[in-house]
Amino acid sequence: MRLACRLPIPLLALAAVVVLAPACFGRLRPGGLAPASAEAPRSPASRLAGTWYSDRAVPGDADRSLVLTLSADGRARLEVAVDRGESRSEGGRWSFGGERLTVELESASGVRRLPLVFALEGERLVPQAWDPDLYGPSGLPLHRR
Repeated sequence: MRLACRLPIPLLALAAVVVLAPACFGRLRPGGLAPASAEAPRSPASRLAGTWYSDRAVPGDADRSLVLTLSADGRARLEVAVDRGESRSEGGRWSFGGERLTVELESASGVRRLPLVFALEGERLVPQAWDPDLYGPSGLPLHRR
């Protein structure tokens, strides 16, 4: 079976360039080609979602550890574990705006906690506002592992 093409060769070459150039050199974007390695800016949810840890002891018990898990859908879970096998878990929501992360939690018995507010500095969450009775006078800085 023989296929015949009646388009002039320069038009075929142009069509091949339009189709193959993005695959070889990058994505098309307004104003030209973007490099193939260029990434789209990450949303706050994708930058912040994940697990954050504190190495600082929780006031009142030096054997405690704290883990904050942020889901991309806006859910938050704070786990406080004690070496003796006890743990406490609180759920809530998180939001990001004005370069600040705000985590609003509720205890298992339904008591709403004061919001935790953090500034994002690289791979660290630096406390800006918190309940000093629960988290001490300097709050709990968090980091990724």
